Amino acid sequence: MSHSSMEQRNGQLLVMTIQIDDKRSGRIDVFEGDDPEILARDFCIKYNLNQRVAPLLIDNIQKQISIAQKERMNMVQYVRS
Repeated sequence: MSHSSMEQRNGQLLVMTIQIDDKRSGRIDVFEGDDPEILARDFCIKYNLNQRVAPLLIDNIQKQISIAQKERMNMVQYVRS
C-alpha cells in the first residue's frame, strides 16, 4: 500500500507481532476498518504459511481489534472527563 493511501485510511489500531517459529516472527499492522480475514490471508501468503493457520489468526486478530477499540473508547472517555 502506498504512503498516500495509508494517509487516507483511518488511524492505526494496533500492531501485532506473530511468532512464526523459533527463529521468525511477523508483523501485522491493523487499521480501523481492516478485514481480519484479508489480514490473515495476506500474512500466511507473505510468510509462506499453510492456510489452515488462517482461522487461528483471524480469531486472534478479531480479539485484538475488539480490545484495541475498547481501550480507545475508554481513553476518549477519560480525556473528556
